[in-house]
Amino acid sequence: MKKIILNQGERFGKLVIIEETKTSDNHRAYLCKCDCGVLRIIPPSRLVFGNTLSCGCYGREIHTKHGLSKTPLYAVWKLMCKRCYDKTNKDFYLYGERDIKIFIEWKNDFKAFYSWAINNGWKKGLQIDRINNNGDYEPTNCRWVTSKVQSNNTRRNILVTYERKQYTLSQLCEKLNMNYSTIYYRITGMKMDIIEAIKKPSRYKISKVNH
Repeated sequence: MKKIILNQGERFGKLVIIEETKTSDNHRAYLCKCDCGVLRIIPPSRLVFGNTLSCGCYGREIHTKHGLSKTPLYAVWKLMCKRCYDKTNKDFYLYGERDIKIFIEWKNDFKAFYSWAINNGWKKGLQIDRINNNGDYEPTNCRWVTSKVQSNNTRRNILVTYERKQYTLSQLCEKLNMNYSTIYYRITGMKMDIIEAIKKPSRYKISKVNH
């Protein structure tokens, strides 16, 4: 991994670098001063990838100042941050590893994200969706959609032609009442064309759901 070099005075969230130093186990790190006045020694990777944005006071502020930490939108924001900046998150490879970032005002201030969401169509049950799946989480590239719309916009989805019409794979599976994961695996893993994938007998039957 390329050595990360940071400079005195650089800011990461509420932290400002004072000087280079070492951790207790002799690894490279930086002494940082939080806006609240607390000093902390932090590894460079945690600063660069956004894992640490304060001495810990920011997290406490989130819970004590705005009183929104138990809302659905806070859960959306928290998951969004983890996907983009937490290497231990199971979905990091689809977001952070692909260099998907979060609009700096949203990343550093939940209240900014909350205000945007409320003013741009959020309702309970909707999910945040990036219009361009290669783009960042930012106001011009985000919208609120149902899970069905989001599944049709997912990077993993593929376009197929069936009976001279084009569908996303999830749309076609819904139309034919077939299991999406099964058909997806047949096409991507078993290298079948769409007709083979549909016609191959399956051990599983999907119950028809009336809407």
